[in-house]
Amino acid sequence: MCRPDTSSSTRWTTSSSTTRGGSLCARRSTSSASCCCSWSARSPGPCASAWSSPSTATPGSRRRRRRTSRTCAGFAARRATSAGAVGPNPNPKPEPKPQPQPNRNPKGKPRNYPENFFARFSIDKMVISQIIGRMQNDDIYMQASSFPLPEHRTTRLVAQGSMLYVCLYFAPQLLKGEPATMREIVDRHFSENWVIPAYMGYVVDLSVEWSSYAAAAAALGNVLSAANVQTFARRNKRRAVVAMEKLRGFLTQGRLDEKFLLDNLEALMSCMRESNVALRWRFLHARARSKAYREAIHRECASDDETIALLLQTSQLEWRLKAMFETLLREKASKWQACREQSAERLKELSQYFTGEVLLTRVRRDESMVKWFAGVAQTVASLDYEEEHATVTGRKIRNPTPNP
Repeated sequence: MCRPDTSSSTRWTTSSSTTRGGSLCARRSTSSASCCCSWSARSPGPCASAWSSPSTATPGSRRRRRRTSRTCAGFAARRATSAGAVGPNPNPKPEPKPQPQPNRNPKGKPRNYPENFFARFSIDKMVISQIIGRMQNDDIYMQASSFPLPEHRTTRLVAQGSMLYVCLYFAPQLLKGEPATMREIVDRHFSENWVIPAYMGYVVDLSVEWSSYAAAAAALGNVLSAANVQTFARRNKRRAVVAMEKLRGFLTQGRLDEKFLLDNLEALMSCMRESNVALRWRFLHARARSKAYREAIHRECASDDETIALLLQTSQLEWRLKAMFETLLREKASKWQACREQSAERLKELSQYFTGEVLLTRVRRDESMVKWFAGVAQTVASLDYEEEHATVTGRKIRNPTPNP
């Protein structure tokens, strides 16, 4: 039977002698939560009838005792929860995990990278300033002879422009707070090329890499816009079309020989230069990060098939010219020696002719020489000592321009 307990920690207990197996009707509870069996002494209930006497225990009563034990335990747990007792929460809510502070900018690059990485290598600021100033203002690779036209300036300076891009991260104060300096750098090196090669096939889109630097982004924004990108793309297409027409003419079968090469060397070099500039710009800026810029380039530039055809014909012309130049250079010494011997013999024969005893017997008719000497004679006859300046007259005598 259930009886009151005098201890302070437990209000009601159950005698172990009331059951055969030593089962308890009501478990221990705190002072604020009591078992339903505590009411059995005042009002008979299922617990009292179930635990009345061990001799009257039947299989049905045992089942009732087990059900009653589970009911009492659940009742005690509910009362303890409602009274505010401390106990395990059956459905605990998961605590929100602390979100780590992002260490990347919106573009996916680590913050302050790569200037913080380069800052680990302390280099004298004066040295960095001199290097940047030299690459900013001079042509350190001396490519002016290879790209003499003004519209090829950004292509001529693209190699040192890539180096300048890296060196600027050693002086991030220029990228952040020197708008005048950055405007000069952009106008000289990146006015048309904002996608540049960094190293061994890695390309850099300055519109993305400089977006977190105020001065650099402002300087690049002055030349980089949707309208300017369309203008650059149309210009590239015109350049590619003109180069394609010239290439078809030069690659005509039987036209490109040694004489044609030496007489039209400048035109051939100009055609190859235009083709390479057009291909370089097309391939680099097709990898722009901005979707709008890529779509404008694909829409305004030559198609992919035309670009591949231009690449193949340019490579074919370069291969043929390279083979011809290798042959000329290999035979240069022997041809020079043969021409020297022939010139020496002709000069000896000419000296003997002026003796009045020997005639020039080995002279063959040459129309070009006939016209040249006739033109020189005409130029000399047209000289006027009184009307022309002495400097002009001396220049004509030294460098006559014969009329064919």
